[in-house]
Amino acid sequence: MYLLLVVIVYIIFAKKFVDWKRWQDYYPTVQYYIICNLAYNFLFYDHTLWKYKAVTVDWLNHTLIELTFSFFVLPIVIMLYLRYYPKGKNHIFMW
Repeated sequence: MYLLLVVIVYIIFAKKFVDWKRWQDYYPTVQYYIICNLAYNFLFYDHTLWKYKAVTVDWLNHTLIELTFSFFVLPIVIMLYLRYYPKGKNHIFMW
């Protein structure tokens, strides 16, 4: 249930705050992060730094949770971050 709640909240964030007219500007960064995250999970499948474990249902395993975060949560967070990234040099340091 927690995973479903997180996905719904991030979809609401995406509808309200993401600038969908500029998704092509964000696409290379989103793609890079997804590929790197999936490569990390593939290469270190048996040696992860942490492991998700669901307490409600058995079929909700680490792989499913990680794929959900890779394809739903991570792109939305990246697009939100890049949308509000400051333009001035002084503000970039603070950001």
